[in-house]
Amino acid sequence: MNCFQIIKSVLDEAYVQIPGDEAKKDEVINDALEYLRGEYCHLSQECNIDYSDPTTRFAYI
Repeated sequence: MNCFQIIKSVLDEAYVQIPGDEAKKDEVINDALEYLRGEYCHLSQECNIDYSDPTTRFAYI
């Protein structure tokens, strides 16, 4: 199994954990991407990103 197959399996598992239909899941993932993009600008300062949420984990990966 190569690294891309491993990442795909991790993403597939995380995607199932996100509530809603496919369109809703994609919407909240996009929202999480925007959130992370904003937070990463402040990583040199105190930044508390909660990776316990499956949507945030999916967006991070």
